[in-house]
Amino acid sequence: MIALARDTGTVMVRELRPVLRDPFSLVFGMIQRLAPGDAALREIEAIAAGLRERVARGELADAAALFVDYWGGAGSWRGFDAAQQAVVMSRIGTVPNHFDATFAATWGRETLSRLTMPTLLVHGSETRASARRVAELLAALLPQVQRREIDGAGHLGPITHDVFVNREVVAHLDRHAPSTNTFGANPQLALT
Repeated sequence: MIALARDTGTVMVRELRPVLRDPFSLVFGMIQRLAPGDAALREIEAIAAGLRERVARGELADAAALFVDYWGGAGSWRGFDAAQQAVVMSRIGTVPNHFDATFAATWGRETLSRLTMPTLLVHGSETRASARRVAELLAALLPQVQRREIDGAGHLGPITHDVFVNREVVAHLDRHAPSTNTFGANPQLALT
């Protein structure tokens, strides 16, 4: 899922800072607070716990496979070559801390309603339940939100469906920041 104010625009992130201590810790803590007991929350909690256990035992390849296959789809890890696997394994030890940060978000409806900047949410129709649930909650709570679903895309839609995502991001920037966005003629430049 892309929340434009979260993933792609530093201008938007600067606007979030007065409201959020860490604008990147939005995701799963929001489900805990707004939809406790939700099936999507249980799903991502199980992935986080399994990953943490594997990392603690030093099973970095298994931890990386769990993580990559969860977000990329079954068998994605096996599709990586040895160099790609090595990169993921070299970083997988920090992922439990990232999960901790995302589960630690303590703000809810009141705080989200204060985020009044136009926000674009983009997610795949085949994304994981946890990411879809976050998009649903944000779409219901943010005052100025546009939600776009990428038909057939999973969680990695910005990679697998980059043309669609780039077009949506550029259009959103053109609508809401025309004086500062000069990427309309070449959408690829917006994300490089």
